[in-house]
Amino acid sequence: LEVTPWLGVFGPAGLPGPVLERLRKETNRLLAEADFRDKVRNLGGLEPYATTPEEFAALIQAEHAKYAQVVKASGARID
Repeated sequence: LEVTPWLGVFGPAGLPGPVLERLRKETNRLLAEADFRDKVRNLGGLEPYATTPEEFAALIQAEHAKYAQVVKASGARID
């Protein structure tokens, strides 16, 4: 099992397009700043990068599928 930590910015379902675009633009601007990138790296070796909403959705789907298999194989359950 390989576990790679990641962080993301989420908003509520149905977020208006212009609001989503502004958040994406400002997040990308922040990620371009060297000081911020260094702070993120110092949090535990994370490498900051930006994706599109579609790429992020694909990552979440892939992570869900991967960890669903791990949970199933482990027999873990919620009591």
